[in-house]
Amino acid sequence: MRRDSRLGRLGLAATLLIVLIVAARESGFGNLFAAREFAGPARVVDGDSLEIAERRVRLFGIDAPELAQLCGDRSRRDYACGERAREALETLVGDAVLQCVTEGQDRFRRVLARCRTPDGVDIGAALVRAGWAVAYHGRDGRSYRTAESDAQRRRVGLWAGRFDRPEDWRRDHPSR
Repeated sequence: MRRDSRLGRLGLAATLLIVLIVAARESGFGNLFAAREFAGPARVVDGDSLEIAERRVRLFGIDAPELAQLCGDRSRRDYACGERAREALETLVGDAVLQCVTEGQDRFRRVLARCRTPDGVDIGAALVRAGWAVAYHGRDGRSYRTAESDAQRRRVGLWAGRFDRPEDWRRDHPSR
C-alpha cells in the first residue's frame, strides 16, 4: 500500500508540474522557458528597442524618448529627440552582432534584455551616458543611475536642453 501511495503522489506532482508549465506559457511567461542568452545582428526600432534573432527586444533598465517626442535644444528650439535617440542607438549598434541576456518580459511581450557589443560595451549604459536615454525609474534602472547623473552633469544629449522624461511624455500623449 505504501508503494501505491508514493506512486500516486509522484503522479500528482508530475501532473501539477505539467499544468504549471502550460499555464505559465499561456499567461505570457513563455520566455522563462526560452534561452536566457541570445545573439544576432540587430535592427533598430526606436531609441530603446531592437529586433534581434526574430525577437522584439526592449533594452532593460533604460527609457528613451518616443519617436514622436520633441525636446528643446540649448537655444530653446524644438527638435525630434525621439529620432535622435534612435539614431544614437543605430550608431552604437552598427552592423555588430549583439550578445544579449534576457531579464524578463514587458507588458507588450517584448523581451527585456541587456545587450553588449562584441567588444563588451553595454548598449543601455552607453545610451544613458551619451544622454539619449534615461535610467528607468524603479529597481530596473538602478545600474544606470550613475551614467544618468554623469550625462546630466556634462549636459549632453537630452540634458543639453529641456525634455520630458519619456514615461511622463507617454502619460501626457496617450494616443501616440
